[in-house]
Amino acid sequence: CTCGNICTVWKRSLTINKNISCPNCTTLKAAKKANTAKITKHWKTGQEIVCVGSYELSVVEWLNREQAEYTWKPKTFNLPSGKRYTPDLFIDSLDSFIEIKGWWWNSKKYFDEFVKSNMGKIELWNKKKLQAMGLIK
Repeated sequence: CTCGNICTVWKRSLTINKNISCPNCTTLKAAKKANTAKITKHWKTGQEIVCVGSYELSVVEWLNREQAEYTWKPKTFNLPSGKRYTPDLFIDSLDSFIEIKGWWWNSKKYFDEFVKSNMGKIELWNKKKLQAMGLIK
């Protein structure tokens, strides 16, 4: 991809599409077009972070204020069902992936599958958790 990521594509895609983007870039472009998207930067790396909800923005702003070591959209996992799942972030000090959720839509089943598959430690930061942390009212 033009971002430097190495990704696997079908040979047919190379002949049809001249510009191939990795899944992370495709997700980033779609998120930027969302009406609710807010863009901020990582305090250390300067990486552009697109937050698609107010809870995500609250968490990222807090992590930046605290100068916490974190990685936004750290890795996309291939689930046993064949679906793909990308946790919102990874926090080094917790050695854990974090999923920030206000409303579940269709992604709950992928989160649950990730948890059941033991691919890594993950925490759910929902409204109740974020209120307890003092990040939202």
